[in-house]
Amino acid sequence: EFQNFPDLKECMEVVSGDDKLFFFLAKDQCSVYLLDKRRDKASIKKFLGFGRGGKGKIRNATDINFFKDKIVINDNDNYLIQIFDQKMNFTKQFGGKGSSRNRFDLPVSANVFNQILFICDKNNDRVLFYEEDSIFFKTLIKRKFQEGILSRPSSLAFAGNNLLVSD
Repeated sequence: EFQNFPDLKECMEVVSGDDKLFFFLAKDQCSVYLLDKRRDKASIKKFLGFGRGGKGKIRNATDINFFKDKIVINDNDNYLIQIFDQKMNFTKQFGGKGSSRNRFDLPVSANVFNQILFICDKNNDRVLFYEEDSIFFKTLIKRKFQEGILSRPSSLAFAGNNLLVSD
């Protein structure tokens, strides 16, 4: 269906809020394409760009999710979670390098379940969650070093009501 848009062949992930808006994370890991099919003719626009500090600048985006009418991007090398509206206008960000509350050390992947955003904070050995009205991420899983226990969570999935975490 997307063959008329050659730029989209170079994308690694797509999310959609409905059957008319599609957000593609580019392989360059600092661009997002928005495919808008709400009008008679579909259009595509490129957003974001490489840069430090966030606020719409991305370094090594590793995941994109749709969360409560917002687009969430895991900005790995800026140690941020960046949030955008559906027109890709920057709205807010969380993070910075660290292990304290609302800080990350490689927020590599995310998933949404029951209107809750879950984040794998890989180098801090934890899984965090965020509800839209909260000001803080809360810790769901934090590793205390023990052989054979969760280490470096890298992705999340849900099977029914069960959270599956790979490390």
